[in-house]
Amino acid sequence: MKRAICIVSILTMLSSLAACGVRADAADKKLNSGVIVLLTDGEEAQDSTVVSSVWKGICAYGEKTGSSYLRINALDANQEGRLTALQNGMEPEVKVVVCIGPAYESVVFEAQKTYPDVMFLLLDGEPHRENSAVYETTTNTHCVLYQETQAGFLAGYAAVLEGNTKLGFCGESADPAVIRYGYGFIEGADLAATRLGLRSGAIEIQYWYAGTGQTAEVIQRKVAGWYQGGTQLVLACNNGNPEITQNVIAAAEASGGRVFGADADRASESETVICSVVKNFETSVKYELALLEYNEGRWDADHAGRTMVLGVKEDAVRFLYDPSSWKFNKFTIGQYQDVLGQMIAGSIPVDQSSSQKLFPAVSICSIIDQGEG
Repeated sequence: MKRAICIVSILTMLSSLAACGVRADAADKKLNSGVIVLLTDGEEAQDSTVVSSVWKGICAYGEKTGSSYLRINALDANQEGRLTALQNGMEPEVKVVVCIGPAYESVVFEAQKTYPDVMFLLLDGEPHRENSAVYETTTNTHCVLYQETQAGFLAGYAAVLEGNTKLGFCGESADPAVIRYGYGFIEGADLAATRLGLRSGAIEIQYWYAGTGQTAEVIQRKVAGWYQGGTQLVLACNNGNPEITQNVIAAAEASGGRVFGADADRASESETVICSVVKNFETSVKYELALLEYNEGRWDADHAGRTMVLGVKEDAVRFLYDPSSWKFNKFTIGQYQDVLGQMIAGSIPVDQSSSQKLFPAVSICSIIDQGEG
């Protein structure tokens, strides 16, 4: 049964959280079916652009429905700190907890069992035991993944039609999501080059996984070397670590290069960002919360304990049309809509492989593998 709580209980919750070392932000909204919680690290420890996109979706849903929503930021960016923050904020009114990305996979793995009556929504990840490949998604949890290969494909295709012939890909590490971004980038660039009738080897792609824990100086020096050697545009793939994009941007600013952003809109971070291929977190979270509301606060049979993998068909992977985000000189919105339509129709197959052992087969592109670290 749906029930409402008054503003006093929200204020009481905030006071108790402050005493427990948890920073919390709430909106004074009447509740439909329980408080919606977004559990995050502080902005300094998690990609703030992605977090902002999810929070915007939660706020928009709350404004529309009159639901209460609360953001809890763990002060310690580790599993223990995140679980402690959740425990300190887990009042009876909390019905939905939203988490984002690989850093929260092991957190949700534990929390979904501790709080069986709370619904968990994990975006861009699946629950697994910490430091282990043991995965489990209980019936009070639903996960949403995104087709990074399609996102990378769009970026590579646009990069070549824009007129670039020397490209780069810089990801944090060779985990499956990052691999899919990179392999899609290669596939898109190669198809665009083929359609332009370019000769074999006409497109050159520097390809590097920086490695976890790599210093900013090393990343910037490496990518700056690409730009100084003629590389025109680099796709920077975060996977939750904003430092990768920040360092690629710094190298571009110092060397006159350009950057393709990933996951969220990076336009505000630098004039060097030509465009961003985004995961539509804002729409995803609004849709999933509406689904919960429709099913009286529980995941239905198609979502309970299950993972959905979304892409261009669901408008979950896309470019942004905003003039501040679209800085192409040659590649047009019409060309983008054309290739997007072909992907949706299935006439452009995109290989979803994430095996590190073998790059996609290409006919035009020359891949310069820089390895990892």
